This record gives sequence, structure tokens and C-alpha cells, in this order.
Amino acid sequence: MTMELTDTTGMPAPAAAQLAAVRTELEQQRSFRVEQIGEVEVDAAEALAAGDDARLQVTRSLFMAAEAALQEINAALARLDHGTYGTCERCHQPIPIERLEVLPTSRSCTPCQARADMGRARRGVHSRWPIAGPASPAASAASQ
Repeated sequence: MTMELTDTTGMPAPAAAQLAAVRTELEQQRSFRVEQIGEVEVDAAEALAAGDDARLQVTRSLFMAAEAALQEINAALARLDHGTYGTCERCHQPIPIERLEVLPTSRSCTPCQARADMGRARRGVHSRWPIAGPASPAASAASQ
């Protein structure tokens, strides 16, 4: 299967009005994630107190996903503050506004992201669960 990669050279950077709308959206997403993390932390504490390993595993997964999303949101807001939002971190070309509308935290244009994803797939890179405890994959493997 061949993926066609489009060159983004010469595409215009997002306009000021578009950037203001992006900032508003990102700030709303940040508020949602902060609230979600607080709720998940409460749920995790309850699961831990109840000794509910299955529920604890779910809350850890939710926490990790929300934390990762919050980090990406904060990074995008920092790029807005520094004037680099909408510029690909790899090729330094503008990221098409259509991509940013769908994925406002995007750091890369579509062609560069596709190349990075293909490179990770070829290397067999997989995410790793960094939390130890009764719900971690390492603990599960050790208990078998």
C-alpha cells in the first residue's frame, strides 16, 4: 500500500482570527482535561481503597490518556505564545489549517507525521506503561 504525501510548501500560515479560535478551543480542552484528571484521581483513590484492581487499571489508563492529552494541549498553547503554532517541527513548513482544525495539537504536517509513523512502525516501537502497581502489565506478568 502506497501513501501519497502532499508537499505543504507555499501554504499560508493560519490567520490571526483562526489562531484566536484555536486558542479558545485549546483552553476549553485544557479545562476539560484538568477536570477529567481530578475526577479520575478521585475514582482511582476509591478503587485503591476498595482493592478493585480492574477499576484501578481503567482509571490508570484514563489518567494516562488525559495527562498525555493535557501535555499536548499545553505544548500547543506554548507554540501559540511563541509564534510557532502551525509550523511543522520537522520540515518548518506551514501545517495546513484543515489539519489544525481537526487536530489542533498537531506538531507536524501530514507528510512529516506519516514519515514519523512509518519509521516507528518499522522499528517496532510500542508504547510502554510507566506505572507500577497491581494494574500494571509488569505486575500482571509477574503474578502469572
